[in-house]
Amino acid sequence: MVGMEPKDYVTIAIALIGSITGIIALWRTIKKEGRKIRVQVKPSFYAYADGNLSTQLASIEVVNDGQRTVTVKAPSLRMPNGQHLSFVRAKGFENFPKKLEDGEKVATDVRFREIADALKAAGYEKGKVKMYPSCLDATGKRYWGEAWELDVDIRPAPCPGKRPAERNAVWPTQRTLCGHNKAAVK
Repeated sequence: MVGMEPKDYVTIAIALIGSITGIIALWRTIKKEGRKIRVQVKPSFYAYADGNLSTQLASIEVVNDGQRTVTVKAPSLRMPNGQHLSFVRAKGFENFPKKLEDGEKVATDVRFREIADALKAAGYEKGKVKMYPSCLDATGKRYWGEAWELDVDIRPAPCPGKRPAERNAVWPTQRTLCGHNKAAVK
């Protein structure tokens, strides 16, 4: 760069700064306008009118963190073997596919026992199994959540309000926790 004057260096510096600023602005716009879907598993339960609680549930939530409207399909859990578990009888499954606006979420609630039974049927007989929640959007793009573990050796909760000899050995359902819950809170 022989023979350049100081004003030429200033011009080159301003041009470089302008180019870098333009690239950063373009990158931020693309990122802002893109789809941002978060999939997560949270422990949950139902509280009934008589004060009892349901069995432990996994609430698989799909959240639209972006500014674009996105249509999502029902979430699933990917097992270590790569296969996906979908729970078509789970509460909330009927809400899918769902069109989510900015900040909206939708969830499906699955009993831990139902997930553990599905894992056992797939060959995972003992211990903790690591799974990844995911869902598809209308274009077929898959969004992944953080890993979640479930112990397939989960035991039924004891029936509250009864002596140990009278407790029901069957896994309680969401509506009739050992016959105690008749009216569920919606």
